[in-house]
Amino acid sequence: MTYWLWSIPPDVYPAAVRTGTLALRRQGRPRLADMAAGDRVFVYLSGRGAIVGEFEVVGEPFEDATALAPGRHMPHRVRVHPVAVLPSEAWISRDGVVDHLRVLEDYPEVPSGARFRRVVQQVVHPLPPIDGKVLEFVIQARLGTDPDTLMAAVEAVRDARDAGPTVAQVAEPATGYDASTFDRDSALRQLSQAIGSRGFQFEPWEVAAYVTALRTKPFVLLAGVTGVGKSKLPVLVSEATGGAAIVLPVRPDWTDPAETMGYTDLSGQFRPGAVLRAAQEASAGDRYHTLVLDEMNLGRPEHYLAEVLSRMEQRSQAPGGYETPPLLTDRLPHDDATWQAVRLPPTLGLVGTVNVDESAHVFSRKVLDRAFVLELAPRDLARWRAEPGPTQATDWPLDAWRPRAIR
Repeated sequence: MTYWLWSIPPDVYPAAVRTGTLALRRQGRPRLADMAAGDRVFVYLSGRGAIVGEFEVVGEPFEDATALAPGRHMPHRVRVHPVAVLPSEAWISRDGVVDHLRVLEDYPEVPSGARFRRVVQQVVHPLPPIDGKVLEFVIQARLGTDPDTLMAAVEAVRDARDAGPTVAQVAEPATGYDASTFDRDSALRQLSQAIGSRGFQFEPWEVAAYVTALRTKPFVLLAGVTGVGKSKLPVLVSEATGGAAIVLPVRPDWTDPAETMGYTDLSGQFRPGAVLRAAQEASAGDRYHTLVLDEMNLGRPEHYLAEVLSRMEQRSQAPGGYETPPLLTDRLPHDDATWQAVRLPPTLGLVGTVNVDESAHVFSRKVLDRAFVLELAPRDLARWRAEPGPTQATDWPLDAWRPRAIR
């Protein structure tokens, strides 16, 4: 029997429990071949920073293209049976167990504070037997299991510790980013060709300038008249490089951060906004995320994006790049405290589209000072045919989006 740690997004977890199916998109797929019936899987809720349950593998891995959760293409799956599903108030905080896990010793080259992040970024990661016993003990304690069972778990932990630090074999050894292995010039040419082969016309310099701006500072404004592809370019680049993109239409009545950061409803429950949700998902994902604020100047960004604009100037070095301090400033109730720690991670880029006409607001210097502004040229409508070339560019590693500095 092998123990595994499986990281899944919070919005997928209810469907996983309901259907008895754990799924992933791409990262971690080769390790499914090493799973066998009887293995134990601890589910880690990415973005919430908590271990939420233990499951037993009951079948062979399989492929299924149907959506497990709305908008989620996660075709690589395995059937599981719940051993222990913790209620939300009993979830095991990452900070409470991370110092007791030997799996972190697999990454001596990574700073100690980032080792657990390296583990969960693999999505599916084998655990040493001692780690499995420790997590089983903690889960049983959270469920209020009787003392005799807990003592048996304690003895199992002691036996595993005495047996030595036997570690399960890792199918995919994690490696640091080596700039020499990623040919950026070739990748950008291939990206431009992939976009052209789908019938969209963007000059190669426009694609290269957009990618460079997004790498340098995670806030880009795309300006131009209607119809030049301002909202389409970020989506095309994201799709062609293996990333994820969300388009959020901005409304003129956004006069506060309720839609972007969130708000507390009449029952006292916090309702996270679109930007906060995107930041949480990107921080726990294995690919680069892009949030497109469409028609951004229909409202005033100083009103609905104030926290983000302020935190953006306070970025500091973090594993994988640079991140901001926590986005929320107001103290939330204990039940919603997980949102309190959400930051703008290095794996999320914000892109605003700007219509240049009299129907929208003029950006203030505060906004322009924090963004790269790229003006897209009008298209040559005579070039309407798709250009020959690859329809899909090579997926970019996360490190390919990493900036070399914050200024």
